[in-house]
Amino acid sequence: MLAQMKHTNITLYTWTGVFWIVGGCLFLFDWNGILKTYMSCSYMIMGLLYILWALSMPRVFKKGRRLQLNTDIESNRRLKAGYTLSYTFHDEDFEVRSEQGWERINYEDCYGYLENEEYLFISPNRYMGYALEKKNCDEETLTFLKNKLKPVPTKKKTKSGWLKKPQN
Repeated sequence: MLAQMKHTNITLYTWTGVFWIVGGCLFLFDWNGILKTYMSCSYMIMGLLYILWALSMPRVFKKGRRLQLNTDIESNRRLKAGYTLSYTFHDEDFEVRSEQGWERINYEDCYGYLENEEYLFISPNRYMGYALEKKNCDEETLTFLKNKLKPVPTKKKTKSGWLKKPQN
């Protein structure tokens, strides 16, 4: 939706700028005298400003997203409080405990897992994941989790490329 809104704004500002420039050119052919020159120049300058604004739109949206993300990170009390998780793995489910409470999740209900060199991410749903540091786990536990969970389907490569498909 954001991409569509950005595209719509860019198109709107570009065409508005073009119409201002065309209007300025029409003043050259329609009126006589010094007023004609001032009106024509002001319309053309206004049109160029609209087109420059349209060209700067992607940067404006990118900066806005970055500011919103930084605000969200700053307001996350889990990050500020040194939030730690501890896991207990059972045959049919696992527990996740923190300072705020605990949760029990069945392996069958999980969306899947992703991994990179340092972490195994257990995703209970499509939009959430628990990071499990591989250096703090033995190989037997990691193998157990990979057998219980299915790999998360990845349709496209991530932009940063730091996640890779799990090895089966």
